[in-house]
Amino acid sequence: MLRANVHRDTTNMSQNDWGRHGHTEEPDKNPVIKSIEVLHKLSNNFGVAVAGIGLVFIGVFILFLNETTGVVSSQQVEEKLKTISDIQNIFSISQENNNRLVYITGPLKTNQPLTDGQFGITAHAVKLRREVQMFQWVEHSRTAPSTSNQGNDVSTVYTKEWRSELIQSGSFLKPERHQNREEFPVKSITYVATHAFVGSYYLKENLKEKMEEFSPMPLIEPKEGSGIELKDGWYYQDGLADHPDIGEIRARFFYCGASGKDDETLGPAQEVSIFAKQVNGQLTRFKKGSERLDTVHFAKKTAREMVTEELGANTSVGWSLRICTFILVLLGLNLANNIMYQVASLIPALQDFFVASPLRFHLLTSVIILFLVASLCWISIKAVFLLFMFVCVFVPFAFVVKVGSSGGKKASSKV
Repeated sequence: MLRANVHRDTTNMSQNDWGRHGHTEEPDKNPVIKSIEVLHKLSNNFGVAVAGIGLVFIGVFILFLNETTGVVSSQQVEEKLKTISDIQNIFSISQENNNRLVYITGPLKTNQPLTDGQFGITAHAVKLRREVQMFQWVEHSRTAPSTSNQGNDVSTVYTKEWRSELIQSGSFLKPERHQNREEFPVKSITYVATHAFVGSYYLKENLKEKMEEFSPMPLIEPKEGSGIELKDGWYYQDGLADHPDIGEIRARFFYCGASGKDDETLGPAQEVSIFAKQVNGQLTRFKKGSERLDTVHFAKKTAREMVTEELGANTSVGWSLRICTFILVLLGLNLANNIMYQVASLIPALQDFFVASPLRFHLLTSVIILFLVASLCWISIKAVFLLFMFVCVFVPFAFVVKVGSSGGKKASSKV
């Protein structure tokens, strides 16, 4: 009687119940028959399953393109680094690097400060820029519907404004009462230090031209009796900040490449990192065939960091794509849930793990797929990825099989 009850109960077990209690009582089936049964079970959600598998393949393809791009960029970085000589001692000129591409990093140094005589501004820097605006008449045309319903009426308004560019009043509709100066009495200009160094290495003009990271000059109160007034960050000539006349000017200042030694105004000297050609004690543009290289970065960077930036190897984009592909693969596996169950059912231990937590199964499968694809891409240039691939792919798989097998045995013993 007891055997009959057990037989009746087991025949009524659901598919998931078989997953929990093992397959010890299920007779062996012909592989062809089993395959037909699997296809039959998938037929109910065939469209969704196909869409899910499609998402998985799309995610893997995107990841493959991303990783191969990363591999190519990495190879280019390594090849470029082999051609660069690193200057270790910036105060000692090594003739071994003569006419070669070199990397140097250190603080900027200039012999004399830059001075603007018009406004009395001084800066220990490689560059000092004066930006000038002039108070001018500006013509504005306004169009409004005509009161007689015949087209539009055009009215002209003139305002006084500070402008950096010269406004030609000769082209105004009413120039007789709105005359501007024909040129700026004081023009915008950029002062450049004649001698600039990093350690004992002299920087040629083409390297100084690369320095374009300007910052506003700290505001300095003008000397008494200079006729200069400071207001809202601008220096006004003749003390006309509140009531300027047409043709009056104002200026503000910017600096690039602080080069003083603990300068009271700009602080310590700017650290720079440079790629250039060494010619005796000078650094200039590197030319080799169609290649041109003279790079200045306003920070202390390694040669690898600079080469990576120059080649456009954006690691943040790479990691963003990896995260997106992981989400895409995970979504695809969840849509293809029935297919994943049938795949897992081929190994009883995996089936037990899948039934216990399908989401964890899909998470683990997604990680294994992505690590496998990435490792296969990078294995050509970094052999250590062989070990990395083994640890990240086969160890979790073996752990699941072991845990699932032990779970299946416990379930069978309870029955």
